[in-house]
Amino acid sequence: MAAPCEGRWCDFRGGVVVLDIGSDTVRTGFAGDEAPSLVVPPWAVPSSTSEGGLGRVWRFSGDGSGAAEVDWDPSALEATILMASTHGSPTSSRLPMMLSEPNAQNRNYREALAELLFEGPAGTPAASLLPSSVLNAFSVGRANAVVVDVGSALSSVAPVLQGKSPDLRSVREHSFAGRSLDVALLEALSLQGVQLPADDLLAKLPGKAEDACCSSFVTGRRTRRKIGPLPGHGLLA
Repeated sequence: MAAPCEGRWCDFRGGVVVLDIGSDTVRTGFAGDEAPSLVVPPWAVPSSTSEGGLGRVWRFSGDGSGAAEVDWDPSALEATILMASTHGSPTSSRLPMMLSEPNAQNRNYREALAELLFEGPAGTPAASLLPSSVLNAFSVGRANAVVVDVGSALSSVAPVLQGKSPDLRSVREHSFAGRSLDVALLEALSLQGVQLPADDLLAKLPGKAEDACCSSFVTGRRTRRKIGPLPGHGLLA
């Protein structure tokens, strides 16, 4: 039998909404679920301030030599929070939310999130913001870890000590990440005589790096999954 629920989070019997805003995907679901219930590209979020009515929630800026800055679209960010707070249940707009934030901490970004969470349409009763490195460590049951995160726009190495992220100076970041790897792969295939339309390849590859080759923390077994066919009946795996 599960231990009795204790603490202020237990007052919300409907669950806790978890929101992970990345530069390649926006994922949301309920705490305790094995997989997110909603995954959308961040550039498909409605925005009243961007041309075409769609805006990217946030992006990194900087030359990779130091902590990256986070630039965001306020309208798209508000739409993302509202989408996450109401999905799956008509009553979930009053549920608490847990949000991951980039290891590249940005005070203005946190303040904007807090304002939208508590004063915006979502009307969140409680919220917790945690660095993605801390949440990654918690997901495998570790309070101490060194987390290597290769995202779409930013790669980072961040230590986690006793369930907390130390000083930002201990975080190392670089703008060479998943998207750059996609471009490098395209160039490598081109040198081998494999010609693919750049837009077509890059549309298939974002978010597929961990599907192509991943390592299980529990079993330690390395698995490979085929992504799709290449010219000449080859396979990209």
